Amino acid sequence: MLACALWRLFRGARSLPARAGVAAAFAALLVGLAVLGGMRWSAKKAAALAAVVVLVGVAFVAIAPGAIRLDLGDSKSANSATSGRYDLISGGVGLFADKPLEGWGSGSFPRQYRRHEHVSAERATSASHTIPITVAAEQGALGLIAYLAVLACALWRLFRGARTLPARAGVAAAFAALLAHTMLYASFLEDPMTWMLLAVGTALAVAGRTRKATVAAPDTARAPEEPAPTPVRTQAPVTKA
Repeated sequence: MLACALWRLFRGARSLPARAGVAAAFAALLVGLAVLGGMRWSAKKAAALAAVVVLVGVAFVAIAPGAIRLDLGDSKSANSATSGRYDLISGGVGLFADKPLEGWGSGSFPRQYRRHEHVSAERATSASHTIPITVAAEQGALGLIAYLAVLACALWRLFRGARTLPARAGVAAAFAALLAHTMLYASFLEDPMTWMLLAVGTALAVAGRTRKATVAAPDTARAPEEPAPTPVRTQAPVTKA
């Protein structure tokens, strides 16, 4: 069913950028489903299934690269097949290599990319379409460390204990899909969906913890039990001989 949906979306996308967007969204969907399946059933089985899907995709590209207009020995062909992302990523890596510590500054990627790669304004986009590359180029190693720290805290917040509540599992899977999408196409820190999922996941986690604490706490409002009455001992009558 997923394969049919992907084929239908690809047929509807006429241009290479549109097809790249469809591929990125479909990859994000698969990541979200794999995470949801891992929390619902078994993480090992979900990881194995994801590995099989990746291997099938790699084998398809290696066997029939012409189907996606890719020449494995030509960087220009790779750039065309990825809608310019190959050049954007390599240019972003070059920008990071020039200023690895402090970076070029927030929002500087399009300007510095034009200057270093000698391309027109039409070919320079606002980002590399790969969030870690954009962060590394603009903020340097310090900003990249901060980005990874935010990412680690977000994943810990959303995934810790998410198996116990279906709603939390769904939010965590959606966040994983969004994160995968940012590696291929979209933004992350400036995407409102990022912070909405974090807020909802945090609220559900706090509510679940409060509910557990309420159930585990003793019922102090219940009236104390009265002690059992002490039995009275009676002596047998003494008879005179």
